[in-house]
This record gives sequence, C-alpha cells and structure tokens, in this order.
Amino acid sequence: MDWSRAKSILIATFFILDLFLGLQLSQMMQTQSKIIREDQINRKQIEQLLDQVHVNAKLDQLEQKDYPGQLTVYKAMISELGNPWVKEKQGSYIQTFSPGLPFQNEQDLTRILNQQIPFFQDFRYFKAFSSDKKRVYVQVVDQIPLFNGKVEVHLNGKQIEAIRVLHFNHLEKLSSVSAVNLRTALYRLITNWEFNNNATIDDANIAYRSKLYNSVNNEHILLPYWYFEVGSDYLLIQANNRGQNEGVEKIPIKQGNE
Repeated sequence: MDWSRAKSILIATFFILDLFLGLQLSQMMQTQSKIIREDQINRKQIEQLLDQVHVNAKLDQLEQKDYPGQLTVYKAMISELGNPWVKEKQGSYIQTFSPGLPFQNEQDLTRILNQQIPFFQDFRYFKAFSSDKKRVYVQVVDQIPLFNGKVEVHLNGKQIEAIRVLHFNHLEKLSSVSAVNLRTALYRLITNWEFNNNATIDDANIAYRSKLYNSVNNEHILLPYWYFEVGSDYLLIQANNRGQNEGVEKIPIKQGNE
C-alpha cells in the first residue's frame, strides 16, 4: 500500500470536509443575520427598498393601523351540508335556484341566507371580493377573516341564482404564534416578489388561509398570513416567524367576478 498517497488523499478529504463545514456555518450565520435584520428593520430601510424596486406604499396609513400580535394556528374540518346542497370537488357545497329566489333588500337577503345556511352567523360581508353580480361573505375566526371560508351568492338583479358555501368547523387549537410586525412583512414581500413598475401597496392586514393537512380525514390547517393590496390583487406571505423562506402567494381580489 502506498502510504504517502493514502496520506495525501486523507489530508485532501479532511480539507474538503473542513471547507464544506465552513460553508455550512457561513450559510447558517447568513440566515441568522437575515432574521436579525428582518426583526430590526426600520422605516428608512423599507423606504430605500421600495425605491429600489420602484414601488409606492402608503406607509403612514399602514403604520397607523392596529394589527394582531399573537395568533393561533388551528386544525379544522370542512362542514358538510345535506340535500338540496350538492358537494363540489374542492369541498364546497352549491345550491341553485330556478326560478331565482327573490329578495327585496340587503336585510331580506341576509334573512334568506340565515335560513338557507345553518352557520351563516360565522360569516361577514366582504366588500373587496364582491360585485353587483356576486355577494361574498368571509368566515371570521378570532375576528380575523378566513379567506378560504366563503359564502358566494350569485345574483341576477333582485334574485338569488345560486349559493356556494365553504365553511370550516371543529376548530382545534394547535399552537400560538407571534405575528411578525408590519415592517418585517413588508421586507419579506419586497424581497420575494417581482412588482410591476410604479405599483402601489394600498393596504395591509392579517387573514387566515387553510392548507390541506390530511385528505383522508378532511383535515385542514388554518395559518395566519399578512395580505397586501396591490392593484387588483392580494399578495400574501406567512405571518409567523417561520415564514421567512416562504414564497409570496397572489390571489385576485375580484376572483373572476366581473
């Protein structure tokens, strides 16, 4: 056996291993540094980042709002509805009316929806998602909107043509999480999304979104997200501290209403 050659190979192996561990340590420190910068980022840094990507933001208006700091992650299930409701593939239920179901005014519409939907009290009217032809009501959990939980009322004048419902029940608390602050959320949004030039961030708030957890048992996880109104879209990014590596999700505000 050539001990000299073996020694050289062994030294080279240790060198490569040392280099690899050094790189891993460097990456870990960079990640930790990024988290620290996120937590400590100030308004001037946000303004500089916005200027770099040619995006406007109503910072004075956004920073005056109160946002929840402590949030709950829930496990939940989709509620089931019987006849005459028809179940759809995504888990929602729909009921159609022919001829249309007439109503006189908004109060009368609310009365009918309470009659048709046993848990309609869990929903609140959401103007941003609605139009003349569709009223959208969003489920509320801990005073926070749950974007997936919705009642969509399709209208033709003063008649209801169809009602679609997706409701979550059996909410089970899994954990409590601290929401990252507005500036941290803005930092994640700006550094993870390609904006159109001269786009404007008009509004911001926190909402829940459901993610499928167990398809066999129909279980979902309700996670908190920051959502930002940019043009005709909401841009969403996870609101908890673990979300720094998550991508940005986009949902159209009108969602095909027009």
